Amino acid sequence: MIDQDTDELRQRAEQILERPEFTDPGPSPLDRALNWIGDRIADVLEPIFSTLGLGGVGSGIGGLLGLILIAVLVVVLVRAVGKWRRTDSSETDDKISTNTTRRLSAREWADRATAHEQADRWDLALRCHYRATMAGLADDKIIREIPGSTSREWRDEAVGNDVAAEPMGELTDVFDAVWYGQHDAHRSEVEQAKRWSEAISSSGKRR
Repeated sequence: MIDQDTDELRQRAEQILERPEFTDPGPSPLDRALNWIGDRIADVLEPIFSTLGLGGVGSGIGGLLGLILIAVLVVVLVRAVGKWRRTDSSETDDKISTNTTRRLSAREWADRATAHEQADRWDLALRCHYRATMAGLADDKIIREIPGSTSREWRDEAVGNDVAAEPMGELTDVFDAVWYGQHDAHRSEVEQAKRWSEAISSSGKRR
């Protein structure tokens, strides 16, 4: 009798637990989507952390470093795209660093620099002031404006031909910082570049 009562109570308890309100609904669609994304990120980062000896990405430090790595990659990509869009503009001649298939005069470069300044395009303005200076030195036979020459080669050649070393070096450095170092030029740097350009031109005329 007691065994029958026990069996009956067990069956009734199982029937109650089978009701919908006592059933585990499982993960929601959002939870499943987030878990899937997390798994894919882990698949990508796991080899990196294993190579660096940092353990699995599931650990606290692994997760933190993973977020940092992703943030760094996003910043690098954004800056790279911004730089590409800035240089890949309709100003075809302006986007070339030192290699140009059509030689512009110092006056033409200076005119372009002025136009860019008026439009607050400081990177392009600085680039054009630099190129105007180099074109002027080429006109005076101080440097050779050979296609493919680098800014460092022009600096060394100019200084070797008695052009003032300090302004030549400073102008070269700021040009390289903007066009190769992802640095954004400002109005003050363009104004300073113009003063360096005048000093360079003056020293070249005195040789």
